[in-house]
Amino acid sequence: MKRRKIKETITIISFFAMLIVPTIVFPIFSIFVETQNTEQRKHAELPRLSDVGIEGYPSSFENYWNDNIPFRNQMIRLNNSIDYYMFKTASNNKVEIGKNGWLFYSNEEDYNPIKQSLGMWNVDDSFLEMTADALINSERVLNSLGIEFVIFLAPNKATIYKEQLPDCYEVVNEVTSIDQFVKYMRENTDLRIVYPKEALLEFKEENPDVDLYYKKDGHWNHAGGYIAARELAKELGIDMPRLQDIDFKEASATNADLAGMINVNDLHDNKDYLISGYTKTETVTDIWDFNTYYKFHSLGDVDPRRLVVRRDSFSTAVSEFIGSQFRYTNMIYKRIFSTTGFMEEKPDVYVYESVERYFRDLGWMHFSYVGLKTDVSDGEKEISINNMLETDNNPRIYVYKITEFGEECVLENSDIPDDIVFSVPESESGQIRVEVYLSSWGEEPVEIRNFTY
Repeated sequence: MKRRKIKETITIISFFAMLIVPTIVFPIFSIFVETQNTEQRKHAELPRLSDVGIEGYPSSFENYWNDNIPFRNQMIRLNNSIDYYMFKTASNNKVEIGKNGWLFYSNEEDYNPIKQSLGMWNVDDSFLEMTADALINSERVLNSLGIEFVIFLAPNKATIYKEQLPDCYEVVNEVTSIDQFVKYMRENTDLRIVYPKEALLEFKEENPDVDLYYKKDGHWNHAGGYIAARELAKELGIDMPRLQDIDFKEASATNADLAGMINVNDLHDNKDYLISGYTKTETVTDIWDFNTYYKFHSLGDVDPRRLVVRRDSFSTAVSEFIGSQFRYTNMIYKRIFSTTGFMEEKPDVYVYESVERYFRDLGWMHFSYVGLKTDVSDGEKEISINNMLETDNNPRIYVYKITEFGEECVLENSDIPDDIVFSVPESESGQIRVEVYLSSWGEEPVEIRNFTY
């Protein structure tokens, strides 16, 4: 009985010591450890009794204490490290721990790229037709402005390194959704699509000791980026040397977004490469800001065209290579990309770059001379046609209203207006078809848009 009491006393003292001692020593050691909030959420604040009441105060204070306990970051990292190193499990269900130290992104709310790369979901013909129509329309508009249009798709990490996925994953369909898309577009359209999957796999097979993607990050490294840049340059009529034929040497990489997501500091064997000898000209970096622009201009004998790229994070490891090949390059981050800003750049070439898992967003990508706006006022729908592109090539439009009673031309051979074109009763519904013509295109419309009102 006495021994039992001693044991209980020791347990109680230890419990309170674990609560009190960190609080006492934290002010002394806080300057030596990480204390900022590294989670993607706001921590609970110290509650006020007047706000939460007596009944709600205990739970509110517990939430505050859990979020602000001394050495919280260190304890979380220790727990995550135990899970990762000892049990090979990830504390974040958006990350999958693969073989040989490889990590993979597996967010179910973000088009889970593992499932896509294994053919666990596909697309139907109606989606492919709709996307093709939207892209062809954009291509025709861009070409009418003298701008080349190229689609550049970066393969998922799991597409190139399937063998490094955990054994619980199996290939469901060898033909993935991106394979469907690329095949359909190449067989049914003249769209220019660069998808460097085969070039990456070929190099990987011939050079098994060279990693093309970061082990601890979701992106390709500079070796993979260079191979992809070379494929893009080839489509644009530029011959860059093969990676095997220039100087590249291994370097340590700090890119480790997936390791950060599971809060472990594991950069072991996370390879990157220093690459040189791919250009003989001087390239100047004008702006290097991930959230806005990568801007370059090159001196000497380079391609004189102005290149504009709508990009995501996969363009980072590509930018310096492509930027070295053109007189002027601006790679604009997708979240700030706008048609107005694009037109101000006066580009000769437009490249739409996207990682593989977001290819379905291509169907929403429109370059268009016209837009339609509908406002309801005083029992009527006011329908206006908007001029979406300020150009010098004098586009002319025809506008047709289509209802159950037939088709009516409501605007003929007109400049694209900015004011209200016509009004209809609020209860009326139908379609508006807008045809855009340029004199240089003869009888063929450069664009046909159908809007439902």
